[in-house]
Amino acid sequence: MELYKHSALEIRNLITTKKATAQEVVADLFKHIEQAEPSIKAYLTLTKDSAIQQAKMVDEKIRKGDKLGRHPDCYQGQYLHGRNKDHLRL
Repeated sequence: MELYKHSALEIRNLITTKKATAQEVVADLFKHIEQAEPSIKAYLTLTKDSAIQQAKMVDEKIRKGDKLGRHPDCYQGQYLHGRNKDHLRL
């Protein structure tokens, strides 16, 4: 499945309905990044280990039946100043 082609909302719905796991999404995204990055050079920093760890935590929450919340660095869709400087919001 080419999960990287889905919007964030679609991915969230796939994860919460257990049609895909967060770990599958992360693996697919990094596979695509590894294929495309040499030619587009779009990333300053890749934190694959951190993404995998966070995906495991999300999958565990889903497994337990917990609801997913917002990322702690995100407030109403906007990143807080001085944090996550590699993220760009267009």
